[in-house]
Amino acid sequence: MTVLKIDTAPAYDPKNEIEKNIMTLNPNKSSYFTFSNYYDQNESIYYDDYIESQKDNREFMLQIALRHGASITDDKVSEILADKPLLALEAIRQLLQAR
Repeated sequence: MTVLKIDTAPAYDPKNEIEKNIMTLNPNKSSYFTFSNYYDQNESIYYDDYIESQKDNREFMLQIALRHGASITDDKVSEILADKPLLALEAIRQLLQAR
């Protein structure tokens, strides 16, 4: 499985604590990572559901794709990118520029 990811994504100012927490997650490369494993107690929402609610927020979705990668596994980011091919291409373009 190929995962697209860069270590340094362009600057992004999280709009709330959930986004801040999502941006700082560090997926463990040795096990299956999914945002649905993370639940925000304060907001009573799973990160997967928050990401789904932000799927039209192009800047946020691009940051998630760049920071956490987009794999062919069943996760919310990959599902959204599959429906937004131009956003996926933008993430790939930025990945290539970062190298």
